Amino acid sequence: MKKILTILCAFAALLSCSKIQDTAQSPELRVNIRVTRSDDFAATKATVKSKWADGDMIYLFFSNFSSKFLELKYDRKAHGWKALAQGGLEASDLAAATLGKMTAVFLPYGSGASIRLSGGRRIFTQGEEDLQYCGYFLMAEDVSYTVSDGELDADLNLTTPALSGNDKLVHFDVSGFTSGHQYELYQEHLKRLTFVGVSLDGKVVTTIQDKGKAIPGYEDNTSASTPILSFSGVLDASVAGTAADYQFSVNDVTDCVLYTRDAGEKTVDGTLFAGLGDLSAPAVWNAMEYVDMGLKDEDGKRLMWARRNVGATAEKGEGSYGLYFAFGQTRGYALLGTFGNYTGIEDDHDFYESWSLDFEIDDSRWPEKLMPEYDAAHVNLKGLWRMPDRDDFINLVENTIGAGEGGSRVLDTETPESGMTFISQINGAELFFPAANSLDSSADTSVIGTQGEYWSRTPNTETTAYALLFHEDYAHDYLGENFWGNPVRAVFAID
Repeated sequence: MKKILTILCAFAALLSCSKIQDTAQSPELRVNIRVTRSDDFAATKATVKSKWADGDMIYLFFSNFSSKFLELKYDRKAHGWKALAQGGLEASDLAAATLGKMTAVFLPYGSGASIRLSGGRRIFTQGEEDLQYCGYFLMAEDVSYTVSDGELDADLNLTTPALSGNDKLVHFDVSGFTSGHQYELYQEHLKRLTFVGVSLDGKVVTTIQDKGKAIPGYEDNTSASTPILSFSGVLDASVAGTAADYQFSVNDVTDCVLYTRDAGEKTVDGTLFAGLGDLSAPAVWNAMEYVDMGLKDEDGKRLMWARRNVGATAEKGEGSYGLYFAFGQTRGYALLGTFGNYTGIEDDHDFYESWSLDFEIDDSRWPEKLMPEYDAAHVNLKGLWRMPDRDDFINLVENTIGAGEGGSRVLDTETPESGMTFISQINGAELFFPAANSLDSSADTSVIGTQGEYWSRTPNTETTAYALLFHEDYAHDYLGENFWGNPVRAVFAID
């Protein structure tokens, strides 16, 4: 499927947004370029950027000039492209060219970019910073052109960037998001492809990061009625063509919500376009609000804390306790009854009996920490979510104060919303833990509301593991019996 466009436009005394130099007065230059788009996505059921939209940009760089170039910017109202000469480009410059070669880059979400020269490259900038462009883009190198009687004439065939080895270019679209928000996609098999610029010899320069890094989303405004969030990346060669588990995490950085989805076992061979569905569909995506307390994990990544317990429907009060888990088990059980008046545990579950049986069957679920398949937060919430490490809880306690007078820790047991608030000494953010306590085999609910105990994913012995414990006016690191049922608070870490 090809997109063909002929550009016929003229300009004189043109404006410049380049940081290189001001645009000089130019004699009339007519542009007649036939654009063909023949990228690899054309064979899929849906085609990326199937329509031109405001903000779409094509940049043309000529082999003879380091600071002179041509911009083609799409104007939806005019139903066409506007040509702007930058850096003082004139018809006579092109006519005098001895090589007659140019390089084109199509940036559909790169509106307003400027160009600066650095280290033998034309670097794209936006505002005061270099443009780290990671969206879908097309390119064409070593394109021949002619200039006759002031008219630039060329056939421009735009294609997707070439990748080395068995890496595959992939693209994902998501609907139902909030327009204007900042979004990032995480998938452990995907690598971030960044457009850097164009070298002076006409080569398009890109970088590819390690897999699992953030891939920024771009709002595709092709259709104003149904905006699409667009993500582009590179599928790592180690899984290309083989079955792999694809779990997606989309981070709404603006509203501090992490959406996660388990797409299951998939085999991807070749370039791929995939619609991931609507973020607002609860049957497809898990949605969990989180808090940035200014803390980092053992690898130096920023650690984000879920606002609610796993399985909870509220932060405080009715529905805030969520599910109770034995250490290393991923099925949780809820309390029966109304908040503050519990009568037992779901299915009359005996944590000791089920954990002992499970332990006899499989005692290899952890070396130094729970493996993902035995991590209650990861299994239930998917994507980036996991249980905190012991050190994560220690850092939380050491770098926070309480909500009491003078920053003291207070557990108010006189209200049905009893719990403890942790206030960051780094950025002032607040995180509340309800006093859900823990449950033993007798499922005694009489102590609910008097203290809180939350599992980490760090074991101590075959029968004990580390947890966060708070009661009255104190919070500390604690060793709990693995067969107790504790609630779980999830975290995720990002660069």
